[in-house]
Order: sequence, then structure tokens, then C-alpha cells
Amino acid sequence: MAVVLVASCSGDSAATTTTTPTTTTIPVETTFTLPGSETESVFTAGDMVGVIGAAHDVTHWLISFPGGLGGVERELLPTQTGLEAVGTAWQVDDMFWERLRLGDREGYFPRSMLGYIGEPEDVTSLFNALSAESVESLGEAIAGEIEAAEIVLVGSSPLEVVYDVLGLGDDSVAGYRIRVLAIEDSDGFVAELVQRTPLCARGWDDESGRCS
Repeated sequence: MAVVLVASCSGDSAATTTTTPTTTTIPVETTFTLPGSETESVFTAGDMVGVIGAAHDVTHWLISFPGGLGGVERELLPTQTGLEAVGTAWQVDDMFWERLRLGDREGYFPRSMLGYIGEPEDVTSLFNALSAESVESLGEAIAGEIEAAEIVLVGSSPLEVVYDVLGLGDDSVAGYRIRVLAIEDSDGFVAELVQRTPLCARGWDDESGRCS
């Protein structure tokens, strides 16, 4: 059986009121202070520089921003070259960071570990009489012929070592990169090839072949 409900109204029709909830957004102002401050770069935009004095057994990063805020943009080799200076820098406390471009990535790297890389010179003949019990000690002895404040092993493989010799007390020459290829004979390890590359603080002059 169907039930039919009939509603009848008399007089004026009833008014229906609908209330829509109102949402109010209150803007919140956030203030964030970056550590350190922008500072003058020692490089001109477009200068090509490389990593110097970076120990081979430590991982080195190009970071998006210094001061503990930036993420990693690229891992850099201890002998990395081809870094293009952007021409800006940042200082956090007593540390200076240069902004660099590598391929399609940009980031910051410590200024103290950057320099202009010169042309390698073959100096093998100066060390023909030298031998050592290991490749590393041979390279260290050759690098030690240069009077400097610091000798850093930046590359190592079974028959090759690379040392950066830094702190010469020269305004233009930051140091030298010593690359030694060795062979083994009856006296131990001797140098098959020794290359000495200038590491320049201010620039490299292609015409003179010297740090500028």
C-alpha cells in the first residue's frame, strides 16, 4: 500500500536562510636571517679555476649555500678543474666561500681551496737518481724538494701519486702540483715521469707561462 503525504501551508510562505561559514586567512610574516653576508669575490666572473690542497681521502662538496643551510650540488674531485667563477662570494665568520658553476649546477666552495691551474712542466730529469720504498714516499720526497708550509696528498693509485705543495710565501704563486708516475726496479720505486704544475693565486698568463 502506498502512503501519500500532503503538506498544506496557509498564509505567507516561510523564508529559508542559509548561513555559509566564513574562513579568514591571517597573513603571518616570517623573518629569516641568512648566516654571514655577501662579500667581494677575488675572481672575475668567467674565470676558470680548480680545487687545490684538497686531501684525497676526504669528500669535497660544491654546496648550494654556506653556513650549514645548503644541500649538496656536486661532489668535487681533489684535483677538480673547469670550475667557472660567477663573480660573487659569501663570508660566514672568518671563512670565505666563492660561488662557482660546474656544468649546469652552481654552488659555493671554500676560497682557500681554489686557484688558477697552470701548465704542467716535465721535470723528470731532476729526479733520475731518486728512489724510495713506496710510490707515496717517492712522491713525498720529490714534493719535499720545494720549501713550503704544507704538502697535501691529493691523488693516489698503485703507480701514481699527486701532491699539492702550498704556502710558498709568494703573492702570485699559491704552490705547485707534483704528479709522479713510478716504476719498480731493484732499488724500489723510481720516477718514470714527474710533472710540476703552478697553482696560481691571482691568475695564469698564457703568453709568459707564469702566474700573473
